[in-house]
Amino acid sequence: TPLLFEIAQGKYIALCEGDDYWVDCNKLKNQVDILEKNNDLTLVSSAFISIFNNKIIHNSNKVVNTSEKGFVFGLDLMNKFYLTKTLTLLFRANLAKQYLNVIKDFKYARDVHLSFFLLNHGNGFYLNDETGVFNLHDGGVNSLKSSQFKYKNAYLLYKEMSENWGCGFISLQLFKKSAGYLLYNIKNRKLKLSLLIKLSFTIIKSITYYLIYILTNRFYYKKFN
Repeated sequence: TPLLFEIAQGKYIALCEGDDYWVDCNKLKNQVDILEKNNDLTLVSSAFISIFNNKIIHNSNKVVNTSEKGFVFGLDLMNKFYLTKTLTLLFRANLAKQYLNVIKDFKYARDVHLSFFLLNHGNGFYLNDETGVFNLHDGGVNSLKSSQFKYKNAYLLYKEMSENWGCGFISLQLFKKSAGYLLYNIKNRKLKLSLLIKLSFTIIKSITYYLIYILTNRFYYKKFN
């Protein structure tokens, strides 16, 4: 993805990877129209369909359906719903190139980093239309990884984000991932004293930062250059 961002020549970038695919022939047109008319928005995403082992799941991100075409959202709503599934995204190319400079030193950079970066520069718009299909199956690359790897990687991902981009949104996610990793190790009797101390400290620190955000409405602790 970084290489594609570097060579992209257009005004906007849309992503669709692996065996995912789009099902709305007007997806790109509708998304571009929204960004063209709203300079304060940085991205447009949408609802999507998931297929897990041939089982179809509609409105996969569990956003409450409304009669509206869509709605504007920011990082505050991202703590409740996952609104930026990669296969549904269209965003401004100039921000993607800035993102490369910011993310180059991250070890655990993932799609969530891109979404966070974009929403740090403006709001997003979520379309209620299902524009794509996300394929998930037992033979997928991520599905084949162990539960321990997934819990640990999620913890390390948000820990690194917190150390570099500490804010209310990331603090709450770090709390959830740290607690999940801790409970997994307890349940499977893999918990060492050093890990217990490390995770306990991270959980206390992250929930404290999030409570500060709730009480003061101070969302960002660090800003991008």
